[in-house]
Amino acid sequence: MNEMIGHGRRHAPDERDLKHLMPRRREAQDIEHRYWNTPPAYDQGSTPMCVAYAGVRYLASGPVVNKPIPFDELYHACQSVDEWPGEDYDGTSVRACFKVFQQRGLILEYQWAFEAQPVVDHLLTFGPVVMGTVWSGHMANLPDSGELTVDEDLSNVQDGHAWCLIGASRSRVNADGSRGAARGVNSWGKNWGHSKGRFWVSFNALDRLIKADGEAAIATEVANVSRGTSEVT
Repeated sequence: MNEMIGHGRRHAPDERDLKHLMPRRREAQDIEHRYWNTPPAYDQGSTPMCVAYAGVRYLASGPVVNKPIPFDELYHACQSVDEWPGEDYDGTSVRACFKVFQQRGLILEYQWAFEAQPVVDHLLTFGPVVMGTVWSGHMANLPDSGELTVDEDLSNVQDGHAWCLIGASRSRVNADGSRGAARGVNSWGKNWGHSKGRFWVSFNALDRLIKADGEAAIATEVANVSRGTSEVT
């Protein structure tokens, strides 16, 4: 694993997000699995630009594919609109990323989820999801199964990280014996983990991460380049 890894997601809760929640998708109940087209894993190195890297992946992944914004440009644009003054700090918020997308005409509205089920429904029916969560040391070291090891108690975890989910499988059997996992892509390069920067997170672990000061974000993208398709990977 590349030890030069950065984080950079800053937590910025806002009660107004509760008025813009992802809907549950009844049609998702009949879909066993789906994975959306996405580029190979990016590598943010030791920079604090994970939000920008997750945002670029969101733009570049199906079903709506938009021209990516350069990582550094997006990062600084996020800091110019986020919840903290100036730019003399590391990181930014997921909300700032979607504000920039909206300002640039790439999306219309954006929505949030604070539990796993709407996220799974969206992955199985509409497309990828940007995640902002705490990120413990255990999570940085994937076991051979390629599944995130998420601590039961996340209250003392300080690092925050942004990453993308690009699919889900209801039938995957996880290390704890539960069924169902989402497919994620990190921004620490293709050599991280055992599947070129991709990983699994069980639905149960995903729910714990979201409920531990996490968020999941999606948007109505404006299709100004091309449309992709879903694929099994």
